[in-house]
Amino acid sequence: MNGDDLVKELVGTIDRLRKMDLDFRAELKTLFSHEGWATPPESALVQAALHAGKEFGISPHLTGLVGRAASGDNYFYLKAGMQVISWGVGTLDCGFHQPDEYIRIADILTMTKAHAMLMGTLLGVEA
Repeated sequence: MNGDDLVKELVGTIDRLRKMDLDFRAELKTLFSHEGWATPPESALVQAALHAGKEFGISPHLTGLVGRAASGDNYFYLKAGMQVISWGVGTLDCGFHQPDEYIRIADILTMTKAHAMLMGTLLGVEA
């Protein structure tokens, strides 16, 4: 899926919701746009993240990021020629970007250890 496909999908969803509820109001506005990206799964960065995740019982989801989607600062690192991943704390049931979003303290501690192992692996330091 590319950025244009994403926009078409969102417009289609808005149209379906409008047909279901005549009072439904939504507007799609692109504020910032860029190409999507995916660091190759065989890269040292991805492999180190998978290894660290496995050590701490975390299963990272390997996906690319669709163009026009948010990616934090990764876009700028990519433009500088760096490989990047987005691998944050929390599980998919934590209500990301919702009013009741939360993160478990135990997940923060586990992810801190996994990130330390990831960095140690990439720097050649035993954890």
